[in-house]
Amino acid sequence: SSRVMANEIMQRWEPKAKIVINGNYETGSSIRFYIDQQILLLNGRNPVMEFGSRYPDAPPIFLNDEDMRSLWHGSNRIFLFTENPKKQELLKNLAMPVILVADKGGKSLFMNKP
Repeated sequence: SSRVMANEIMQRWEPKAKIVINGNYETGSSIRFYIDQQILLLNGRNPVMEFGSRYPDAPPIFLNDEDMRSLWHGSNRIFLFTENPKKQELLKNLAMPVILVADKGGKSLFMNKP
């Protein structure tokens, strides 16, 4: 469960904030259960979601590294959730400052603004 992470997000939530899951949606899908907000996916076009993600009416929830950097440096608070084995590569590829919010159960949560 990602309940602990969801609680951390809700304590820091503000209007226009965004939640991003790095990789497969399934790794943090329970965040959506606890928080009634849209989830964005960074590099989340896995074989299961690939086909539907290309439909013309698919919501714009799939981000690449460039999209993420732009979002991260914008004016809104962004929460970034990742599995720890993917953490170092993620931070290296994005090359952006992060604030660690939580590290629990093999998963980490970062945000872009205090």
